[in-house]
Amino acid sequence: MLMKSILIAVTVLIQSTLASYFVSDDVLNLPRYKVSLLTTEKIPQSQLHDATFNDQTMLMRDSYGQPFLCNIPQVDRDEAEHQEQMEAETKDTHEDEQKLIERGLELLQPLENSCLQFYTHQYWAYEYCHKQYVRQFHVESVYDGRVERKKETASHYLGKYPGVTIDQNPIIENALLPTIRRDKTAKRPVTTLKQVGNQRYLLQQWGDGSTCDFTKKPRTVEVQYQCEYQGHDRISYMEEISTCHYLIVISTPRLCEEMKLSRIPKPRIHTISCTPIVSDKLIEAEREQEEQKQEQQPLIEEQKEEEKPMNDETKERVISKDPILKLLNDLNEQIDLLKSQVNGYSSSDDDINIMFIDEDGNYISSNSELKKLLKLEKTFKKKEEKEQKEQPRLKLIDVFQQQ
Repeated sequence: MLMKSILIAVTVLIQSTLASYFVSDDVLNLPRYKVSLLTTEKIPQSQLHDATFNDQTMLMRDSYGQPFLCNIPQVDRDEAEHQEQMEAETKDTHEDEQKLIERGLELLQPLENSCLQFYTHQYWAYEYCHKQYVRQFHVESVYDGRVERKKETASHYLGKYPGVTIDQNPIIENALLPTIRRDKTAKRPVTTLKQVGNQRYLLQQWGDGSTCDFTKKPRTVEVQYQCEYQGHDRISYMEEISTCHYLIVISTPRLCEEMKLSRIPKPRIHTISCTPIVSDKLIEAEREQEEQKQEQQPLIEEQKEEEKPMNDETKERVISKDPILKLLNDLNEQIDLLKSQVNGYSSSDDDINIMFIDEDGNYISSNSELKKLLKLEKTFKKKEEKEQKEQPRLKLIDVFQQQ
């Protein structure tokens, strides 16, 4: 939004460098200037008192009222004149232009017997049929009780290719089916080669359209063919440029096969630098904030270093230097060892082994003693389970005996 408002503000500068009307020749498509917002830099309001405003320095505002000081580059007139002179020297002769026109019409030949349609959000839709006609029509959705379908309710021819006659057949199933007739002796329309900005295009004038309700004359249309590298054959633009006189633009990659009909290299774009103007208090507050940030930076770096996890080697080195830390570390290791023994396993192969001796002090194998203890524990456990199972039955016997 900010960039858009600044662009609109400098439109008057851009328009002075653009050529006459062309559908693609607008300030956003073919800019001679671009706006660069220097958000990292700011100008205090106190400096405006000494500022000099001229054709190269202008004060502009965005849609929110934020002021900007914009510097407009001074284009070297000698360079521009030299470029115009070079273009004039390399300009095609009339014979070269005619050859280029014939080449372009040859590239458009595959479009014959094909039609392109262009739907808009307005009342009219448009149709272009190559070497036949251009028309506008209106489509409505109708429902016959079973299915919904489209129906044409109005149609006007905006122009016809020279020598083409259209006979309108009777309405068949609510669809208008025209019959196209061609007069082979008719002359083809005059095709001219135009250039606006960095775009060349072919232009034809078609007439003999439907009678205009206002002028009472046949409608006419300008058919413009231009190169478009991406996409497919399509109607890229449609406009009524005057009462019952229309412009239709056919964009097609076919013309791009001829280098001289493709886009000419774009001219150099000049940068308009705009710097925001803010209060002196804001500048001072940002400066203090930056200084505070620089002062705190060493502390932040030190804190980050302290928060980094230590590896085993570093940890041992730190513990060895502090007796209290060493004592706490030894206690933690002993606690971990006791926990592992209580849980019935050793945490490492270096743990203390448990040995068994008899009443006479003789060593008893730990494996055999453990087996005895486990067997004894198992016997007690079975006895306990048996007693728990017998207990309800004994209670039941006591009840019967009491009765």
